Amino acid sequence: MARLVARALATGRSALIQVSGVQGIDAYRLSYLFPALSLPQPVILCVPPIIQKELLNIDLPGLQGLAGFSKPILAGNTWPGPDWAGVLLVDPLIFLKGQLRDDAKHFPLHIPVVFDQAHDLEAWSRKALAFRIEPGEWQHLREQGEPLASNVLEFTIAATQYLFVGKSAEQRLDLTLESQLKQLLASLEGAPWNDFKRCLEDPNYLVSALIHRHHGQFTLVAAPMDVRPHLQKLWSEHPVVLIGEALDPQKSAPTYRHRLGLEELTCLQFPSDCQDELQVWIPPRNRELPFYEWGTQLIEILALQAQGPVVILLQDYSLRKRIGAALAAQFGSRVSLDKIQGTQRSITLCDWSFWEKDLPVSFTPEILVMLSLPFPDLQVPLVAAKVEQMKQARKDWFRSYLLPEALGRLTRGVGRIRESKGLVAVLDPRIHNPNYGYTILESLAPYRRTTRSLKS
Repeated sequence: MARLVARALATGRSALIQVSGVQGIDAYRLSYLFPALSLPQPVILCVPPIIQKELLNIDLPGLQGLAGFSKPILAGNTWPGPDWAGVLLVDPLIFLKGQLRDDAKHFPLHIPVVFDQAHDLEAWSRKALAFRIEPGEWQHLREQGEPLASNVLEFTIAATQYLFVGKSAEQRLDLTLESQLKQLLASLEGAPWNDFKRCLEDPNYLVSALIHRHHGQFTLVAAPMDVRPHLQKLWSEHPVVLIGEALDPQKSAPTYRHRLGLEELTCLQFPSDCQDELQVWIPPRNRELPFYEWGTQLIEILALQAQGPVVILLQDYSLRKRIGAALAAQFGSRVSLDKIQGTQRSITLCDWSFWEKDLPVSFTPEILVMLSLPFPDLQVPLVAAKVEQMKQARKDWFRSYLLPEALGRLTRGVGRIRESKGLVAVLDPRIHNPNYGYTILESLAPYRRTTRSLKS
């Protein structure tokens, strides 16, 4: 892998590399750090801040001491200077904002860029291209006097009444609210108002509201549904090496490349070095009991048998709270919601995002319980809009969008459990679906279905 990265950086030919997290985090990162330090030209490493810390504190000092590299290394949000020829570590959001949003590029063109965690690249790009109107900006407008204050108050009241009826944390504006917003923005100039006016006229941009229920406020967000038109220019300006887990089931990554507007490029897919079979437990569904009661009973049995931490993945927050309360009645302070405790036999209920982003790398549960598989939520405005587009185009939106997204997140999500030889308990009834249940199970390969005593 290091030879391929070195060749891509030296020749300026882009490459896409799919790795397995079970290979060992340090192993695959060394495969791009070594070429970046050994080659004479400058290199940009786009890595999230949490990984930057690991690289700066552990990996890079070790490499420099071992191999005697003298190439300068910096972490920052701007390019150090015209003649600088080192390795720059940059937050992907900062790099993408600087290269995609502004006419004046923040980083010199044609410098090779390595993206680690490339499975998040589409989400990073969408976030970098998004524009926001925060609650405080409405307050600032109201302080500017009439008639603007009355117009702003009328819109915010109407939006609050509409948005706070549902339970979703994010909701799309209806046509009436969008019309009111356009009328309100027509008289405003400057940022972010001009940006939002452009977004409202662009059919590729989706305007939604992030709802802050505890404060009775909302944030408006305008973000592109399709990032391809924005990224295609970037690919012509920089040779890139994209490295990530489970980007696409196929080695050539046709679905992933299509979503990001990538043309033909060198593609490699490295299988896991770990041949340990994942221990998977799939109990038969008890249809006589409601899902909540059935799932809670099984979790109680698993928690009683576990000698180490247990993590329960469930997307629905209200159901998470309900099951958490039921478990706390039996297990007391061992149970926590969306946070990690330091106790050996802790029981944590969280959603998939928390499991993927917020758990420390060193934390590995003995049992991972999947009450819900990581399918995109159709209540999320972006997901609903994409599905609607695919329906109109007469595409198979489930197998072309929802299922691949779920399989990728599932494959990435079980890596640390496989390495620790823990147990994955899949309680989501969709695993039994005759049309796609087997496909979901195969994404966990190599695996071994295990039996488990239900006696506690």
